[in-house]
Amino acid sequence: MASGCGGDGGGTGADGKVGIRYSWWGGQERAALINKTIALFEKKHPNIKVKTDFQDYEEFWKKFNTQASAGNAPDVFQNSVAFLRRYDNKRVLLDLNSRVKARDLSMENFRAGLEKAGDANGMLLGVPVGGNTFALVCNPAEYKKAGVTPEKGWTWKQGDAATEKINEGAKPAGDSGSGGIMYLYDLEPRQQDKAFSTEDGLDFTEADLTKWWTGN
Repeated sequence: MASGCGGDGGGTGADGKVGIRYSWWGGQERAALINKTIALFEKKHPNIKVKTDFQDYEEFWKKFNTQASAGNAPDVFQNSVAFLRRYDNKRVLLDLNSRVKARDLSMENFRAGLEKAGDANGMLLGVPVGGNTFALVCNPAEYKKAGVTPEKGWTWKQGDAATEKINEGAKPAGDSGSGGIMYLYDLEPRQQDKAFSTEDGLDFTEADLTKWWTGN
């Protein structure tokens, strides 16, 4: 989650309430939960009216980028940790440290380390709304059709070999692919005692990335 400075929808209305704009993407289940939290927020702060804007992922970013370019980004919006630097460089994001110090924003009760997810060079550019645990999910029936029995404890090489065997003739393909997702590649350097990036820059080479993309 990130915070910025909004235009349309903000200010004080004829009813004396302060209006703020809140925009996010996701499925209907997420929208229902967020709307419940907004109702609780408005109940606690009756002088504030939240104007919501819910989109699917692709449409959200199209609209948001247009709004941000025009200096009209929502007051509060869902963001991605991958985009914090981009929008900070465009002066779209507010450093929330001042709100933490003023006790308007609590960073307590997060899982250890998660509270740092929105930190960039000492600035707090976002607050996490949750954490993900990565997993590989397979369809045992499709594996067995290709003569492969999935087993716990496979190494990456064993898993890749099984996927290749499925790819030889089965439909759908053996793997949906994750080569273009930055935060999935972030896990690969960690297994080699490296990091995606350090204070000095990227902590992997072109050869490392080529190996990830090609599986060689």
